[in-house]
Amino acid sequence: MRFFYTILSALVLALLVDNQSVSAQPLASGAFAPGESLTYTISFRSKVLIGANIGEVTSKVTTESVDGTPAWRISARAVTNNMARVIFKLDDRLNTWLATSDGLPVQFAQDINEGSWRTAARYYYDWNNDTALARYREMDGPWKDTNLDIDSTIRDYVAHFYSLRNSNIVNTMRKGESKRIGIILNDQIQYISYTYLGPEEKDITGIGKVRTIKLECQLALPNGEKLAEGNIFYLWISNDRNYIPLYIETPTRYGVAKARLSNYSGLKYPWESVLLGSKLKAEK
Repeated sequence: MRFFYTILSALVLALLVDNQSVSAQPLASGAFAPGESLTYTISFRSKVLIGANIGEVTSKVTTESVDGTPAWRISARAVTNNMARVIFKLDDRLNTWLATSDGLPVQFAQDINEGSWRTAARYYYDWNNDTALARYREMDGPWKDTNLDIDSTIRDYVAHFYSLRNSNIVNTMRKGESKRIGIILNDQIQYISYTYLGPEEKDITGIGKVRTIKLECQLALPNGEKLAEGNIFYLWISNDRNYIPLYIETPTRYGVAKARLSNYSGLKYPWESVLLGSKLKAEK
């Protein structure tokens, strides 16, 4: 049941509406600030389960120094709830560190624990040489080291999430236009083609009716060509200065997984995209 890993990947794609590259800029000028916390409720629909809530993904922003470099630490954790834990136990933890001077990622750490499946990954970025050292292992096996050539369009998915959120996003894409981005996954680079489907007013369970931006994302080749049908993510983000992913749908081999924002705190800007009054209140 590895769809939590898929959902975590999908969350970061919700901000790809600006452009293909990430311009370096101080993070303090962007869409978030230290103290922000976002919690998503994960549900799953299949022939057996109909809209069952199975767990949560929570991301938090703090400050921390990495090897003498001041950075924002972005921590994400995915866990199953008590009901789902009877079937399978999950506890995925991810951390990325972004330099406060320019927003570039410095390090990344990932520990995936989903039932009997366990993996770990560590990435170390060298932007002076446009390379990244990716360390990866499965279960308790040996670490495998891979040197990857990268540019500003290639990062770990948590770094992409916050860096692109922080890029003063303006809707410059035409409806139906597609672009692509590269994400480091374990010891390789996976490319995603994303298509802007336009603005949409959407009524989201637990949130209410909101102004959103809708995207469709799909696995792609390095040149941006989409692969065969399947592996599609549908994403809705708030059409305001916070650019928060609000709702996600993605197919898995077992059914359809969904994620919706269920709690938040520490937003940098007021939530201005709600149309009919929010059903969701900020955590104290």
